[in-house]
Amino acid sequence: MANNGWFLWLRRTFVAGVLVLAPLAITIWILWLLFEKLDAILKPWLLKVLPFYVPGSGLIALLLLVLLTGIAAKNYFGHKILSFWQRLFEKIPIFNKIYPSVKQIGEAVLGDSQKDMFRDAVLMEYPQPDSWVIGFITQDTRGLMQRELPEDCYSIFLPTTPNPTSGFLLFIPKRKVKRIPLTVPDAMRLIIAAGSLSLDEIDDDLTQLE
Repeated sequence: MANNGWFLWLRRTFVAGVLVLAPLAITIWILWLLFEKLDAILKPWLLKVLPFYVPGSGLIALLLLVLLTGIAAKNYFGHKILSFWQRLFEKIPIFNKIYPSVKQIGEAVLGDSQKDMFRDAVLMEYPQPDSWVIGFITQDTRGLMQRELPEDCYSIFLPTTPNPTSGFLLFIPKRKVKRIPLTVPDAMRLIIAAGSLSLDEIDDDLTQLE
């Protein structure tokens, strides 16, 4: 019996150690892979101008490039130049199908809420009753589509998890849509994280929804 008790303690202690170290090791491994990928983007060009390469130089150069691009985007002349290249890229087949969607999703997650393509985050039953999903109102449905529908509807984008750049366009009757006290960026982050984020500050409000 004593041996069984010692073995049980050893097993539980070992499992506890695994539960602590495994997530830590996997997190470090993922961050290291991300670091290597980002660091390698500009590495070929840096090798041409630097006498020797220091690990991390590519990542620093990439961050500086992103920062300089952001500065240029806020400058009047830089904005004009970037707009010209964006219009040019949007004329390239296939590219013009992907770029606008990715750009709009990026603005929804990181951009100024006043410029977002999404108006509000909402709850709706999909794909069956009592199954709830988060969607985003893009507009009040109008024109030809609204005339073909039996009820007054919202046009709603339903993103997929964890990649919100793909999803579905749904026309949902307004009476079946529940607005939630959640900003569009926070709702998008919740979707990307597959619901694993902790949103304690709004939990009380969400539980009051009918």
